[in-house]
Amino acid sequence: MTTEKVPHFLNKSLSSLQLSYIDLYLIHTPFGLQYVDDETRFPTKDGAALIDLTTDLVAIWKALEVEVDAGRVKSLGISNFNGEQAQRIVNIARHKPVNNQVELHAYFQQKELREICKKLGISVCAYAPFGSPGRKTFYAARGVQFESNGLLEDPTVARIANKYGKTSAQILLRFLTQQGVIVIPKSVNPTRIQQNIQVFDIQLSPEEIKELEALDQGDAGRTFTFSVFRGIQNHPEFPFKGK
Repeated sequence: MTTEKVPHFLNKSLSSLQLSYIDLYLIHTPFGLQYVDDETRFPTKDGAALIDLTTDLVAIWKALEVEVDAGRVKSLGISNFNGEQAQRIVNIARHKPVNNQVELHAYFQQKELREICKKLGISVCAYAPFGSPGRKTFYAARGVQFESNGLLEDPTVARIANKYGKTSAQILLRFLTQQGVIVIPKSVNPTRIQQNIQVFDIQLSPEEIKELEALDQGDAGRTFTFSVFRGIQNHPEFPFKGK
């Protein structure tokens, strides 16, 4: 998350992937952490995140645009950016962000942010479309407690799934894709991976869409607060201030 590290880490990715270019390269979070070495992804000291308070999103974006000009990247995107941050990048961009990857699911539908992105011409990609119940082990290793929000067991979702002979996961994916939201569900189970693709043979009714929309908990439904990075709320680019 510094201008001089943009070409360094891009070249490392290209080398690892054995590619000459990347289709879509994202800024993973709008806040930066201090660089320790290439292998340390989550630098901490005494249990707190080593925050880089000098993160300059505009400068980083301009460094990324150089990589597009050079042909090493085809398109640029953002992730975990709020509406103001997305607008700020669009205001200065020669190569505008094509995608914003954010937490988005039936309990946290991000309608305001989706509308902003639509006006800016930025597609929205939903990570954790099931609420990421498998995160517990990852968080526990960092001393952070996490409990699933129970979205996959929601009775409204289960009832609609039963009607169509689908799983709750498939209904949650169809709910988003039917609204033009890109989804990237995570699974290591081959059967579930296949099921996650088999969602386009049904069409939820307007009434069912409204039922699922009613599950929205607003900001209370957010599960990715980055609390695993203790102290990150103090970063000037922390995207969820006041949330």
